[in-house]
Amino acid sequence: MNTTQLIYIALIIFIIVIYVTLNKTLFKKKQKRYKTQEEILAELSLSIELNPKDHLALYERGKIKLKLGKQKESIKDFKKAFQLGNKDAKEILKKIDPDLIKDKSQNENQTESTLLDVSNKDDYVKKSLADFDKLINSNPSNSVAYLMRGDLKEINDDLTGALLDFSEAIKIKHDYVEAYLRRGKLKLKLLDKKGACKDFNKALELGHPQARKFIDKYCV
Repeated sequence: MNTTQLIYIALIIFIIVIYVTLNKTLFKKKQKRYKTQEEILAELSLSIELNPKDHLALYERGKIKLKLGKQKESIKDFKKAFQLGNKDAKEILKKIDPDLIKDKSQNENQTESTLLDVSNKDDYVKKSLADFDKLINSNPSNSVAYLMRGDLKEINDDLTGALLDFSEAIKIKHDYVEAYLRRGKLKLKLLDKKGACKDFNKALELGHPQARKFIDKYCV
């Protein structure tokens, strides 16, 4: 075997080693993109600690607890979310046990009294936005905080800001199914039907139970 052949073999081995090393590095980076359910649960709990009346965070935490088999804990979160006016929480409680929402008038009264704790909707939204700004500043990788802040911005008619927050949540957590659905609904408001349908299809691919309804209505 001559020198040229040896150099050629050494070069091939070097390329293989570099290729394997790069693939391992990329694989590790890809693994880091996705947060565990427990990590998301911790982020939601922190959001609720900052704003105990955040029905969206309570609803999301309830869903994760239900997936983790913590049904009793999830029901508590869904009940609180329902009492704060979350309609999605009401639907889940109906599926678990219709008796959980039997006392509708009581829940409506609790919701009304909760809303009266702040002077008006604008004050509530401003306070909540400030809370999520602090949370995001302290932890810029908190995808849940971006989703919740996006919801508040949408309520506040800041549709562009809401779109940016939903997109940031997806950038941080690529399989964030709820963020895809909400961004799709927002894109409909912004008359971006093509973009909305793309998000709805992604939400369906990731298993969101409501995605099919939006696809059938707007994307056929």
